[in-house]
Amino acid sequence: MGAREIRGFIRLPSPQQFNGAVAVVSLDDVSMIDAPSVRVAETTIDVIDGKHDRIPFRFTVDEQLLSSDSYVLAAEVRRSSKFQLIPGDFLTTVAFPWTPHHGGEQVLDVVKI
Repeated sequence: MGAREIRGFIRLPSPQQFNGAVAVVSLDDVSMIDAPSVRVAETTIDVIDGKHDRIPFRFTVDEQLLSSDSYVLAAEVRRSSKFQLIPGDFLTTVAFPWTPHHGGEQVLDVVKI
């Protein structure tokens, strides 16, 4: 078995100025009804500087970890704290489904909190 690549970009609601922001994109298995999701893979994009309306991401997940067809992608952009979301940061608020058979770029829209 190999690895599956997931790529795309986080789309911000408008161009934003960043100074040392951090973005996190994750893939969660949501196949278990009435149970917490399980994080399968995650990538962190450190030190985002300048003006952006989208932030590209790319990561791989080991195919051996892909045991179902119910996955969602999520994203956060943390302006000033590497470890937690605070007001003024951005995150996904809707589910962005992903399957192991999906090819192409993913677009993850985020909203300001």
